[in-house]
Amino acid sequence: MIDFIKVEQSVTQLKNQLSTGEIDQRAFEKRLADLIDYAADGYYWMFGYKTGNWYRHDGQQWVPDNPGRLRELTPSKNTSAANPGSGLAALWSSVNWGWFISGLIILGFIAAIIFNSV
Repeated sequence: MIDFIKVEQSVTQLKNQLSTGEIDQRAFEKRLADLIDYAADGYYWMFGYKTGNWYRHDGQQWVPDNPGRLRELTPSKNTSAANPGSGLAALWSSVNWGWFISGLIILGFIAAIIFNSV
């Protein structure tokens, strides 16, 4: 999913690289195309480097739009960098331990049956 804030930062960085000659126009355009991404709302989004506005593809054309709430739903990597391990902690806190342990027990039984039948 798209990280709207990161895309805006990347476009700004690419514009700077183009203006300083670090990259040429062709590389600039390719990297901009790589930043077009699919969002949780089911649409493709891109950030206009000339206008500084967001555009949503409606299935036929790019229309100016504001991702609004979508921007808030996708946390920037900078926020998770301030709290390392928060992603892993969130993953483990969402585990249903009853099903997890039940699954391990079932796998143990299957492994024992296979091991004893060989």
